Amino acid sequence: MEPVGAYRIFERSEDHRMLRYTDYYGDGDSKAFDAVKDIYGKDSVTKLECIGHIFGTRLRKLKSRNKGLGER
Repeated sequence: MEPVGAYRIFERSEDHRMLRYTDYYGDGDSKAFDAVKDIYGKDSVTKLECIGHIFGTRLRKLKSRNKGLGER
């Protein structure tokens, strides 16, 4: 998600829905999280990583370092 879009969603949540987001589900890109982490006060939003992105990235790195890995 783009940082500006994330900020707008979090910013209007209090006015339109009377709620605050406490968690941000990320895909490894920290720009959007950096835009919203302090929106309600210092460190008010916690970043949670998508396990699929974490494992996918690590598996691709592992495979590129070990050229014979994963071949049939």
